[in-house]
Amino acid sequence: MNNLSRRSRIGAAAIAAGLLTTSLTACSGASAHDDAIRVGYFPNLAHAGAILGVEGGYFADHLGDVDLTTEVITAGPDAVTALVSDKVDMAFLGPAPAVNAYLKSDGDVTLISGASSGGVRFVARPELVESGDFSGAKIASPALGGSPDVALRYWLGDEGYAVDVPDAENGVSVVPQEPGQSVGAYASGAIDGAWMHEPFVSLLEDAGAEEVVDERDLWPGGQFATTVLVVRTSVLEERRDDVEAVLAGLVDAMDAIDSDPSGSRAIVASFIAGQTGLELDPALVGKAWSSIDFTTDPLEDTIESGARRAVVQGVLDSADLDGFVDLGPLTEVGGSE
Repeated sequence: MNNLSRRSRIGAAAIAAGLLTTSLTACSGASAHDDAIRVGYFPNLAHAGAILGVEGGYFADHLGDVDLTTEVITAGPDAVTALVSDKVDMAFLGPAPAVNAYLKSDGDVTLISGASSGGVRFVARPELVESGDFSGAKIASPALGGSPDVALRYWLGDEGYAVDVPDAENGVSVVPQEPGQSVGAYASGAIDGAWMHEPFVSLLEDAGAEEVVDERDLWPGGQFATTVLVVRTSVLEERRDDVEAVLAGLVDAMDAIDSDPSGSRAIVASFIAGQTGLELDPALVGKAWSSIDFTTDPLEDTIESGARRAVVQGVLDSADLDGFVDLGPLTEVGGSE
């Protein structure tokens, strides 16, 4: 597929964005045909590859006669549940819940690709940022045990705060909530800040919050796995061609992001707005988009480091990832290993 055809299809998909979306409620994990591939993903910018794969038709193109059904998920633990309960075959999710799914499934989850790096920040009320003291603050994360949640708890602990000990002199409460609720929660005073994905932290900045930490600054070279793609190992073994078809669609979606970033942003922003009900200014989306590196490189070292941090936080029982990653299928379709 050449770049011109990608751009043309992106433009057409932008008009239909939102209409093609299949929600979690609508799908409920069911498919019209027994051979359907079921893919889960989140409505945020770090999942642009997945969103474009669906909305731009890239997954469907490579799957051919095999049906594609989708699950729109808003939290990592929900993605883990969907995987281990056989509601989805493949899922785009953060590295911490991906590892959790691997451990909970006794190895029946395999990481086969990266999808993004960056695009996660901590923002808070200006007076807290100015004082540098977050004691007594209520900070939101997308979900208990999600990658931003682990990063937030690790950072707070490293800074000497007592996490979820509100009565302590230096106590900070972590408030798990859906990202789409964060702006309203901030305005009402229910939270004082959030460690979340884009575009939600940029929306909080529009509401008056200021940046505390860009998570890129906490990792060597500014690179860390934000979104990865996993598949149930049994599905990979039994339906490798279909799994590789989705991977080929992801590679095409990544090419589309490179060749037509503005068109890609329009599709992704429209999808997120349709899922969350939040208005997304194109300038805000463009700024937030620039903080994300869309790549199929899973950045394995950062996944292992994150898993060790999650063990310290009590989110994971183990950081033993032997056998978790298989990039062979990605290599077969021309992705980077």
